[in-house]
Amino acid sequence: MILIYNVYLDDKTRSPGYYFRGLYGENISTVDVFKYTLNSVVNIYNWKKVIIKFELCNSYKNKTEELINYISLLFKDYDCDISPTRCKYQSDWKKLYEELNDDLIFFCCNHDHIFIDDDITHFQNCIDEFRNEFSNEHATLYFSHWQEVNVLFFEHTSEFKNTFAHSMNDNVDSAQIITKKTYYQWWFSQEFSNQLFPRTDYFSSFIPSKYNKIQSVPYREFFRHFDGYSHIRNDLDSKIEISNITPPLFIPHGFFENKIKLNVGFETNNNECVNINLKKENYTVSDLNGTDLKCFLSEIPYCWKKRIVNINMHNDYNEHHYKNKRDLAKIDSLTCGFFHGKLNNNLLLDRIKKSYNI
Repeated sequence: MILIYNVYLDDKTRSPGYYFRGLYGENISTVDVFKYTLNSVVNIYNWKKVIIKFELCNSYKNKTEELINYISLLFKDYDCDISPTRCKYQSDWKKLYEELNDDLIFFCCNHDHIFIDDDITHFQNCIDEFRNEFSNEHATLYFSHWQEVNVLFFEHTSEFKNTFAHSMNDNVDSAQIITKKTYYQWWFSQEFSNQLFPRTDYFSSFIPSKYNKIQSVPYREFFRHFDGYSHIRNDLDSKIEISNITPPLFIPHGFFENKIKLNVGFETNNNECVNINLKKENYTVSDLNGTDLKCFLSEIPYCWKKRIVNINMHNDYNEHHYKNKRDLAKIDSLTCGFFHGKLNNNLLLDRIKKSYNI
């Protein structure tokens, strides 16, 4: 599979009022978020080729060489092509097609979708099955926005594989694993050479490339948008509630220095640690005394695990006493009704529960 990023990094405050980031703050460098994103994916798959195209806003132009060097070192074990310019027009995407030497493409025009699963086995198994089933078809696998797409795509009907469900859909969001045939259909089906298209989301309805295809979604949440999904509601109370079900993400203190510390099971939080406590109701995005994560210790994100220098576990904390709260944290977003309604597809919900041993 080929890894492709085609992104723009600006210096704007992270959509104040659109996403609720609460106590996590909005003034987070998009360059740092992109570095965090790349660190989360670098070792999750044996990439056949890595193509990273980025464009920096004027105030970040002085970071161009630094970012190129950072990416080069991070992906030093791969065939990696880095460019400080994006594909913007159809001709650019057609030229890029000549470099595609695999049937599957991790296609992303967003800088801020983070791999959050606790290991890479589930992801790799999912890709293997998707390849075996659909590599020669017009097909995509939506790897992020998991809460939303499960409800929107599979309200009533779907077909089930071992690691994902699928149906037919015309979605063209630019955060999907796509087949090479899909890429070709998107960019070669019609001439629109004068239109600005740095991402496929802009296709809207006037481009015939928005066509029905096989649309797949994994049973596990592999990726999450850094700012979460509070954008789907307009009122602040609902945004806060959504963020307390599926919170936005944060970059752990000490991540880039390989000095992450975990504080597990304590009532009082430590600001220099990631705080994990299944007993707590709220997340720290809205409550200073909440918890950063609601999960078992073994379920922290994969990209954190080799960066941890200390784990401080409370003597009286037994995480398995709170398995019901851990289970709720995994599936509450699918059943709470906030994410475009409830997932009424019980067969799909059962598959999702099984994937998390619920």
